[in-house]
Amino acid sequence: MSDNITSQMMPNNQRMLNWWIITGCILLLWLTVLAMTHDLVRARLAPREAWRTTSGVVVKTWIQRIKGNHRAHLLYEYEAEGATYQSSEIGPDYLLDFYREAQAQDYLKHYPPGTKIKVHYISYNPGYATLNKPAEATIGPYLFVTFFLAGLTVVLYVVKIYVDRHREKRWLREQALVKPVPKRLPRSKQHLERRQLKRARNRGDSGMPKS
Repeated sequence: MSDNITSQMMPNNQRMLNWWIITGCILLLWLTVLAMTHDLVRARLAPREAWRTTSGVVVKTWIQRIKGNHRAHLLYEYEAEGATYQSSEIGPDYLLDFYREAQAQDYLKHYPPGTKIKVHYISYNPGYATLNKPAEATIGPYLFVTFFLAGLTVVLYVVKIYVDRHREKRWLREQALVKPVPKRLPRSKQHLERRQLKRARNRGDSGMPKS
């Protein structure tokens, strides 16, 4: 009996495990996207009056090769709200990618170490700064990402339900193939008497005394 109970619990345990796995993956995806776009979203959605301008100085520059492109980087230092910060941001969702390394070098020639530059930063988050003037805030791209992740969540949940039902049907089919051994019921007294009479007749003995 305990084996039957355990076998019946297997589909439920499998569904619960699948649910936790899919939920964990979705949660990890959301946290990853939020972590990657936190500063970017704050910069893009910051109101215009929150941006301030200050002076800075270039500390160093370098070129990074990424998938055939050459990305120019420059690190600069600036003072804002009574503190000193460093940043390498060029602008919100803006990267300095060039097809040729010479193009990246030509760009960085305008920013040798020690060059005075103008820096834009957010008043309530002075640790975030950019070189280019921030564009007008828009939430369109982030709404797209939000709806995309929501749609992906629904798709994964529908796929999960389909897989669970398919596995449950297969498990039920497998259980139907395993036929239980029927129990032998106790024979009645009349049945036993009929069998004894049949055996006696087969031996040529009717069970009656001879005259």
